[in-house]
Amino acid sequence: MFQIILRLMSLLTLAVVIVASPCAFAQERPGEFRVRNAATAIKIAKVAFEQEFGKEELGELRCFEASLKGDHWEVTGTHHKCRETSHGGAFEFVIAVKGGCVLQIIAEM
Repeated sequence: MFQIILRLMSLLTLAVVIVASPCAFAQERPGEFRVRNAATAIKIAKVAFEQEFGKEELGELRCFEASLKGDHWEVTGTHHKCRETSHGGAFEFVIAVKGGCVLQIIAEM
């Protein structure tokens, strides 16, 4: 009887560990890189843009703006001055808050 109770407790403990493990991954870990402000998001977007399109194209971009949307930053860059309405020549970058990975680059020519 004692062995059966011991085995059941072991299985219960194992089940709790398996179920609780994903919660530990969802929490923020000390030392984990996070993009905490718009200036950092813009810097990441500029590096990604230069890598994909070249330094000359980067020099032609005049305006970068970033906004936080949940778990990612949306950074836009245009060939026009900020707040100037015009079509074409815009780029949008989607950057993850956790890790700073560029998730998507959208080019509007």
